[in-house]
Amino acid sequence: SSAASDVYKRQIVGYKQAVEMRWRMARENALLLRSLSSVPVRAITRAGEEMFAEGWPNLPEGCAEALVTPLLHREDSNCLPRLRTSPVFGAMASIGVRELGRAMGTLLIGPVFPSELNETAVSHILAPLEISVAQKSALIAYYRSIPVLDCRALIDGAILAYNQMYGEHIMPVSYTHLRAHETELHL
Repeated sequence: SSAASDVYKRQIVGYKQAVEMRWRMARENALLLRSLSSVPVRAITRAGEEMFAEGWPNLPEGCAEALVTPLLHREDSNCLPRLRTSPVFGAMASIGVRELGRAMGTLLIGPVFPSELNETAVSHILAPLEISVAQKSALIAYYRSIPVLDCRALIDGAILAYNQMYGEHIMPVSYTHLRAHETELHL
């Protein structure tokens, strides 16, 4: 059984390297994805094991449950890009990572905010929240660590990355249509 475990570990390492290589090639080959160069990226397996991460921020309490968890691709059938927004945590896109038709994990792109967050904007976001001073400090540090990128550019980048990674071509939907189908979280 130890030999089988070693084979499995080698397969996972090889798979992680393949996913990272696909992402890097997609980003280098597509002009739009260059605009995502400062956007955090993280790839994780279905079991929650990190494959790789670039610029991934320290997520404040509640962010993973609110923004990340709903984006995880756990079904074999659908690896298409998804978008999730939150007025507190920003926006994030995801692409299902598959190998031989089987969902293996998720590539997370983001989080981003659609505009610069000055003190007034941060105060407006934090005002309705019943959180401690420490939690407010953690959120402010988080806001300073994530880049500014329009949600349309984020979803276009996710669609382009999907197209580049899998050689399939899906077209971006209209922004109005996208907004009608995205999920807003009211925390």
